[in-house]
Amino acid sequence: MHGTHNLGKRADHPLSPRRTNIVKDITKLSTFSSFGFIIISNVLVGVIIGAFLDNVFGTKRILLVIFLILGIASGLYNGFKYLLSEIRKLEASGKDQQLQERSTGDDREETGSSERR
Repeated sequence: MHGTHNLGKRADHPLSPRRTNIVKDITKLSTFSSFGFIIISNVLVGVIIGAFLDNVFGTKRILLVIFLILGIASGLYNGFKYLLSEIRKLEASGKDQQLQERSTGDDREETGSSERR
């Protein structure tokens, strides 16, 4: 019974591997859902503008097709731009985390060597 209690505490620890994996998975899910939302919203705006202009000028879906294509292009451009910014953020946070781990490791070594003296 005592071993199960310790296992629960380890899983609840903020830095436990299990918790960090869940956070990483949720971050990835959030990034890709935002990517999809960006593309869909740009396409939808293009379709709405194209349909509105077709009604105003009496054209037969020519402007709808043009603005649909512009919406797709805009969505892909903005979506990939967003993904690249997220990748840069992740790389920067990964480098920061590596620096923190290195400094923590250096502190441990210094503490260990000072305790040995």
